[in-house]
Amino acid sequence: MSNNPVNCSQQRVAGCSLFLMAAVENDSNFVWERAFVYNMARLRKMRGMSQNELANRLTAKGLPFYQATVQRVENGERSVRLDEACVIAELFEVSLDAMMTNFEGPMETASYSVDRVRRFAGSLVDAGQEDFGEFLNEFEILSITFDEMLTASGHKATSELSWLAAWLIKCGWVIESWIDVERYANGLTVKSGDWHEAHVTMVEAWTELQWLQDESVEMWQVLPEKERPWFLADLDPIELQRWIIGRSSGEHSEAP
Repeated sequence: MSNNPVNCSQQRVAGCSLFLMAAVENDSNFVWERAFVYNMARLRKMRGMSQNELANRLTAKGLPFYQATVQRVENGERSVRLDEACVIAELFEVSLDAMMTNFEGPMETASYSVDRVRRFAGSLVDAGQEDFGEFLNEFEILSITFDEMLTASGHKATSELSWLAAWLIKCGWVIESWIDVERYANGLTVKSGDWHEAHVTMVEAWTELQWLQDESVEMWQVLPEKERPWFLADLDPIELQRWIIGRSSGEHSEAP
């Protein structure tokens, strides 16, 4: 059997039908279906879902199930159709291979853990994408403000510009880190979502400001070394805030 996960949203009926028909042809006793039903009940219980809740979620996906339907399937009183198997696997975000495999002993425990790790990785990305979208919006406002201040200064370095550049650099590090988090977290799940598009947006947003941490940029050379953006960016937020407050109040002490 292939180890590649099936993308049900793209090949819901045709792909799943071919996949499961091949399994049936090689197994006249329908072992795959018994394993599928076992895993369906296991995953439902592991996720704290009642039979009625599972039925409602499947109905929302276009599969008209009732609590009694789920109960009959789990009791072995009703077969699982090919299209139904695909939708159920898609709902649990696991491959059909995994749904049709019945592990025993330590491997069953390992299978539970793998499923939980993959599920939480998907939740991490889902939860983070919305907040990170807001973060990028604020980052854009911050970069526009910097451009306006840079123009107003005649492209001459000031403490205020260096301070704001330091915050943009810090934001850039967050963007770079989040790209890695999404890349590796998506590597644990079977869904791609809008990650590639979001990735491009993030890269473009930060690439345009990479020059802020380039130590060879002549503009910053007029400032003391410890007041240049890349040095300030290494300060913790409280120290950075204290530094700019000190500069604004007329104190001329160097950054910590």
